Formats: sequence, structure tokens, C-alpha cells
Amino acid sequence: MTIFKNALLSTNQVQDILVDNGTIQLISSHIDSPTDHIIDCEGRLLLSGMIDAHVHFRDPGFPQKEDALSGTKAALRGGVTSILDMPNTLPLCISAEELAHKKSIYKQNTYANYGFHFGGDARDNSLQLPHPSQYAALKIFLNESTGYMLVTDDKVLDNLFAKSHYIAVHAEGEAVEKAIYFAKKHHNTLYLCHISQAEELQIIKQAKDQKLPIFAEVCPHHILFNEKDTTKLLTMKPGLRTKRDQDMLLEALDSGLIDTWGTDHAPHLISEKEAQLTYGIPVIEFSLELLLTLAKQMNWSYQKIESLYSSMPQNIFSIIKKGKITQGYDADFVLVEQDTSYTIQEKDIISKCGWSPYVGRQVTSKIHSTYIGGEEVYNAHSQEFKKSRYIKELSYDR
Repeated sequence: MTIFKNALLSTNQVQDILVDNGTIQLISSHIDSPTDHIIDCEGRLLLSGMIDAHVHFRDPGFPQKEDALSGTKAALRGGVTSILDMPNTLPLCISAEELAHKKSIYKQNTYANYGFHFGGDARDNSLQLPHPSQYAALKIFLNESTGYMLVTDDKVLDNLFAKSHYIAVHAEGEAVEKAIYFAKKHHNTLYLCHISQAEELQIIKQAKDQKLPIFAEVCPHHILFNEKDTTKLLTMKPGLRTKRDQDMLLEALDSGLIDTWGTDHAPHLISEKEAQLTYGIPVIEFSLELLLTLAKQMNWSYQKIESLYSSMPQNIFSIIKKGKITQGYDADFVLVEQDTSYTIQEKDIISKCGWSPYVGRQVTSKIHSTYIGGEEVYNAHSQEFKKSRYIKELSYDR
């Protein structure tokens, strides 16, 4: 057993948490229990481990950029204890065999909890989808992708939406409206990845006004940069937008129209970015610190942070026993130094690609340590990573 003492929770209450066998057993203002393993949080902020619903860890296929081991270590450094990896790896994750292959890679190499989005195929793989309990959502690209993943045929789209209740889409501009049309027709839970334009927000608001289960994600780069910041390195899909788009996205994040904070962590080597136009940037090791800094500027509560990056992803994808600090849930935590400013430096980078567009940016909070199943898996002071006994593939209530 382990007791986390004097933890400031997102509710602004200081509580003790009793953990046994990887699970939260009790939360109380004071816990006395016969155990030698006590972690004194000393009033630091203890949040549920973050769930990043949108990462590209490049494994298999592109290990020079990132792999399961380096990507999940970067996640832990950023307070992220669970990730959902996207299907555009090599081979593409568009078959049950390739999904099983990815799972075997992560089972051997991961330092964090893991799950996967399955890929929609332009040639129509709707009749070959695995059981819904095997993946988080069916990812469909409506605008741009590699290989067979760009789906433009409406008949194929109709089949894919009909066969999977949980759908995630790369949809920009008018494609957002198309995704919502099919989701409404087939009663899907729809996750709109990396929303970036003011016009898309209007479409999303109309759908939400109809009480449709439509959820929108924003990425750090679309909030913290705009098109004037674009360089060869700072290039991604969707690209950086206008200052107006940036301001409207922040307003939507503030109002609650946007539901989640997802990184779209998509690393490439600097040499690859400089050689030709290459889309994607790394961020996951700093994503929570960036969000905490933004929250301080916007006067957001800690509960809002936890919702955007933990409990809401858990709720959208029906992930079992993750995303909340509550009795019976897994004891995945991130302990935060909530008033410790520092400037991000190259030495802080964990991602295998070795660079970050956030080097030189000041943040107002710092990750102190990260826990899975109550076991410390990352410590900022020692810079050590450890594997928890309680790492698992995510499971879904389907």
C-alpha cells in the first residue's frame, strides 16, 4: 500500500489518497494506515494522469523519428500516463493483423498505458474492422493522408461510419460539415481532431446545439502560434491559421465549445524538416506545462485542465478506470510544482527527434513526478524513468 499525503486536488481540497494494487482505495482529509510507503506531496497539485488522445509515435516504420519507448518516456515527462496512437504508421494500421502487430510492439517497449485508433481505408475495410473493444476509434482522413487512408468516396465513408460507433476524423473546412452529416446519420460519437479555423467552430456549435455527441480537439500549436510564425520546422497539417482563427480558438476553449487538448505529437528529424516540406511537430513532453501556463493566464480552474486533458478524453472514448482521481479508478497521477517558472531548453527534450518549437518559451508550472498505478515512473529531479507493474493496454466500455 501507498499513501499520497497532503495532495492538492483539482477541487482545491488537500487530501490523502490510499493506493493498493494499483487502484485508488480511499480519498480522505486524513488517512492513517500501517504502511511504510508514504509519498508526501507537500501541498503540490496532484492531477489525474493525462490522456493524450492524439499522438503519432511512428512505431512501426519510422524509428529514427520516434518509437514506442521514446514516445512514452516523453509522455511521462509531460505528465501523460495514457496515449492513443494514430494509424498512419508503416505498415498502415488498417488491418486486424497490423493492429495486433502494433500492440505487440507496445507491450514490449512502452513506459505508459497505450491504446490505438484504427484506420479507415479508401478501398473500404468496413467489413474487416476489429471488435470495437480492440481500438479507441476508427480514424478517417477526409482531407490529407498517406497511402490508402485518404477517403474521398462518399459511399465508402457511409460504410465506414455505419460500421464503427466511435469515429475520429481529420477534417478541415467543409469536411467538418461532411463528417457531422455522416455521424448524425449513423448516430456516431464523433471526435474532430485538431480544429483550427473559426468557420469550423460555427459548424461545431450548430451540431452541439442539436445535442449531437460531437467533440472537438484543439492542439497547443494552434493556440500558441499563428500563420506569421510559420517556418520549415513549424509546419503541420492543418497548418497555422490567422490571428483571428487563433483568437477564436482560444475563445472556444475558454467557453467550453472545444472539449479536449490533444497534442498531435508528430515528430520528424530536423534534417527531414529542412530537406523538404514535412508536416508535424513534437510537443508531448511540454503539453501539460503549456496548458497549465495558459490556464494561469486565462484564470481557468485546475478542474478545467483535468477535464480537457484527462477526464474528457476518458469519457469520449469510454476508457475504463482512467482519467479521474476517484475511488476504484487506477492510481495514475501527475504531481505538479504549480508555481515554478522555468524556460524550456534543449536538455529538457525527451522525444527522439531531439528538437522542439517550444525551446525558449517560459512556462509557469513544472512536472515534479508521474505515477502509474501509484508507482513513480518519472522524477524530474533525478531525470529517471521506471516501468510500473501496472502499465496496461487501455480497455473500453463497449
